[in-house]
Amino acid sequence: LLEKNTRLQLLSIRTSPPTNVEMVQFFSGAASNTSIINLIFQGCDLYKGFLLSSLLPMFDNNPNLQYMSVINCMDGDSVDMLAFVLTRFNTLKRFEYKENNPNLMLREEKILTTLAGHTQLTCLDLSFNRIGGKGMDAVAALLTRPNSMLETIILVCSHLEDVGLCALTDGLAALSEKG
Repeated sequence: LLEKNTRLQLLSIRTSPPTNVEMVQFFSGAASNTSIINLIFQGCDLYKGFLLSSLLPMFDNNPNLQYMSVINCMDGDSVDMLAFVLTRFNTLKRFEYKENNPNLMLREEKILTTLAGHTQLTCLDLSFNRIGGKGMDAVAALLTRPNSMLETIILVCSHLEDVGLCALTDGLAALSEKG
């Protein structure tokens, strides 16, 4: 039924489906939907990226998706799939990513780098993460790219390391020099 609903604007998944069969049935319908504006994953198992990959048709064909939130759902394979998914469309205005998993710190820059394709991105919420230098280099690149629309970066409890803080400071300095 999800594929036929043209009014659905928010899809929020806050728990994992009980079985793989139910998951496949549900997400095959969601994958065909083109009206979803807000997509939220919170505290759910992304099944090593399978859940995201099953939604690829939605990411490819939905020109309305503007907000995506991923909170406490990731493992290493899911990080890679999320980075790949973010290359499939370019309509995000707000992206929220909260994981606070030190084991993912070196992989998260992939996600941040792929956000460069989202030229209308105005808000980036990276609260409750452990962002390293390469991740903050990617954030600085988002800030300083030509015609950047980024207005808000939220870094509450982000455990920035010195190298990450230096990268952000350099990005902000370059931004102030631009205008």
